[in-house]
Amino acid sequence: MQQWLGEVNDCVAAAKLLPRRMPARKFVERRGVEKASEFRKHWAEVFDAAGQERLWVGFLGRRVREG
Repeated sequence: MQQWLGEVNDCVAAAKLLPRRMPARKFVERRGVEKASEFRKHWAEVFDAAGQERLWVGFLGRRVREG
């Protein structure tokens, strides 16, 4: 997850630094869109899959043992 988010962020930041008419900017923008799409697909299949919300709520609501 962190890898995809980092790559999307890198593409957004790099695109802002490149002139609009530069061919490399178009490449970087397309790559950012592709990585964002991969992230959303993975999120939907793994973290937002059926039953996952219940598991996360249970995990995050558990009591932590002290000691």
